[in-house]
Amino acid sequence: MASAVAAAANRAAAAARDAAAAARGQKAAAAAREAAAASKAAALAPPPQPPPPLSESDEAELDIQAEELAVKSLASLPEAARAAKLPIVKAGILKRLRAQAQAKAVSPAASSMRLVKPLVMPGAGPPAPLTDDADDFERPPRLNRPPTELPPPQDGIEACGDDPWFADPQIRLALRDAVSVAHAELKILVGNAADEIARMLPQDGSMMSAGAVLRLGGPHLGGYGSGDISYAYRQLSRACHPDKNHGNPYATAAFKRLGECQAELKRGHQASMFVLPKLRTTMHGSGSAAPEEESVRPQEAIFAESTRLIAAVLALTCEGLVSDAARYRATQCLSSGGGSWARPLSILPGEFLKRWHEAPELLQNFKSPAVRTAFDCAAKRYRAHFLCALTRLAMLEGKRSGGCVRQIWSDIWSIFPEIGLWQQLRAMLEKKCRPHGASQTAEEQGRERSRSPLLCTPADTARKRKRDSEREEKQRWSQWARRWRKMIRAVLPSGATAAAPWSDPELRKLCAAMWRDFADPLSKVEGAEEEAARRALGLFRTEARGAADIAAQKGAAPAEWAFVPAADLLLIVGEGLVGITVEGAFVDGSSVERLTFGTAIFQTMM
Repeated sequence: MASAVAAAANRAAAAARDAAAAARGQKAAAAAREAAAASKAAALAPPPQPPPPLSESDEAELDIQAEELAVKSLASLPEAARAAKLPIVKAGILKRLRAQAQAKAVSPAASSMRLVKPLVMPGAGPPAPLTDDADDFERPPRLNRPPTELPPPQDGIEACGDDPWFADPQIRLALRDAVSVAHAELKILVGNAADEIARMLPQDGSMMSAGAVLRLGGPHLGGYGSGDISYAYRQLSRACHPDKNHGNPYATAAFKRLGECQAELKRGHQASMFVLPKLRTTMHGSGSAAPEEESVRPQEAIFAESTRLIAAVLALTCEGLVSDAARYRATQCLSSGGGSWARPLSILPGEFLKRWHEAPELLQNFKSPAVRTAFDCAAKRYRAHFLCALTRLAMLEGKRSGGCVRQIWSDIWSIFPEIGLWQQLRAMLEKKCRPHGASQTAEEQGRERSRSPLLCTPADTARKRKRDSEREEKQRWSQWARRWRKMIRAVLPSGATAAAPWSDPELRKLCAAMWRDFADPLSKVEGAEEEAARRALGLFRTEARGAADIAAQKGAAPAEWAFVPAADLLLIVGEGLVGITVEGAFVDGSSVERLTFGTAIFQTMM
């Protein structure tokens, strides 16, 4: 019995050993099969290929782009220096463009997302060591759509009157696109080490602003963000780092100044992130947050919201001679028409105006350095509009309070000294509208005394009323102003029936011609007053925006004027005649017939 049990146990142990051996064999076979499959896949996979070569047409196109970018970047240099640096700059740009084109051909999705590496600002101690890796710091993602163009100039002017550009999504998108395109070329602006150090530390004792040191800000770039500050610091620090400039005694001081400017700009950028929500809350309500695209470089959004706030107060107040019918139409325009941009979403228009005039917090936004920085980064056409609207807003407050304005305005005037130049030019326009001699001849006075009022017929009464009106015009207005007042009456619609928006072509022609008739003679007369006027006119003339000017219009003549202050022209020359609301501009009267500007000129000359 015992022998039988032992034999059974031996057979069970042998079977277990066989099963374990079979399992190990199966695992080994599976592992062998997996290894064979992997080696076969590796053998079949193509070896890594170098970036594909570009075609001849692509190479030619990149060469043309590099030439244009190099010429544009060196446009401010003297001709000799530009000719010397052009081949080197062009070669660097061409190399970068070629690498970008090849990377996009290999993996378009991967090449569009490059991260910005954080930088550590050097402290007061010795400068941090400098590495020579050329690709360890990349720009933020570039523009991933075709650049949007701004509206083309008309009649030789880019913008006219109080046109609400800040409420046009297409214009806002074009401005942001211009900033992205401009920053894509920032790297080529760095010069050689000696020139950069001398630029950061002028020997004449002057002190450059932080934005000027880092080549940030101003209309040529149109705004900047935290990543742009770090990028500009990195690029400039490579040029002026003391490790690369042992023979330059100013290198250490320039490097320290560069770090201080970076810290200052980043503090300003942080402050702007507090100003933007405050401005947006005023008009859009407390639940409105700025889109992420606006927050990356907030200057465009800050300036647009600041201009919207000023324009809304002017539009809700109504300027000039406004009838009840015109006020009613303006109310309808605010609720359901094109003037809804001027209606605050959080409070009623009446409460909004009361808050503006009685509470200081809304006006205090305009003395913020962030608003001044945004103003400096804006296009000239919109900077001029901002100055004119801000001036009219201060004048309205003075009229409302008997000639006094709030103390905050003095701080705003110190932040925007350009307002003083515009006020001088505005005073010259008012002076030009006033008569210089006697308004009534002795013969006219004798004819009036010779006719007894008892003998007047109804026709005589009508003629007398017309003569009285003409005599009042002569006594109050110069011949120049009377001629333009006739054309204003003919071209603008009657306030009892309609208003002309600022985009109206006849209104634009009228205001453009009136502005040229006032401004052109100032450039031909010598004198201290005329010289001040010419400086003030520089606020309105067009200027090149460098790389940020992506709205070069094909086939259109270059504009002479960036902005024409049409609202100020109509209110000054057409005083007692013109009214302006959120709906547009109009004249007092009941006539429903409008003339074109060309017809009005012909009738005036006749």
